[in-house]
Amino acid sequence: MVSSCLYWLLPVLGFGSIACILDSYFLGLVEKAILRYTALISIFFVYSFSYYCLAVEQ
Repeated sequence: MVSSCLYWLLPVLGFGSIACILDSYFLGLVEKAILRYTALISIFFVYSFSYYCLAVEQ
């Protein structure tokens, strides 16, 4: 089953990832402030969730 899916799955994932990288690159060229604030907000949420998870374990 897996080997029959690899023929179409790998190219789709490869081209899709290249499209996302290029989209982010061109978005960064045009909308610098929005991208910067979105990155800061996402970093805040990731680290706050990580801190919460570490605090719950202890």
